[in-house]
Amino acid sequence: MSSKTILIKRQNHRTHPCEDARKKELLKRLITQNEGVKTVVVSTNIEDIQDLCEDENITIVNDEMLSKTPELKCELLISYDLPLHVDAYIERVSHTNKDALIVLGKSQESLLYPIETFMKR
Repeated sequence: MSSKTILIKRQNHRTHPCEDARKKELLKRLITQNEGVKTVVVSTNIEDIQDLCEDENITIVNDEMLSKTPELKCELLISYDLPLHVDAYIERVSHTNKDALIVLGKSQESLLYPIETFMKR
């Protein structure tokens, strides 16, 4: 089986829409709700959220770092922001074996359609 094979089920892929100004607050809440769960948070600007993710079960990466570590697996993957291309999102999801969440700010809503289409939702 290829490392790019997606094992996540459609019902385990959730989107959490929010105002752009409240994304950090929502991320913090999701992390708190999933305390103790091996989590990977993917962001294009990891410095922006570093202070929110200090738990030892949380790994913060960008897409480039994630693609260089195929062995990195988690139970929960949180996309703090969306990539410009669906392929990059598929790469993200290939690293989780249980749940994938998207923290979706209003400014990135247009990037969700191709992902949802791919997921057949």
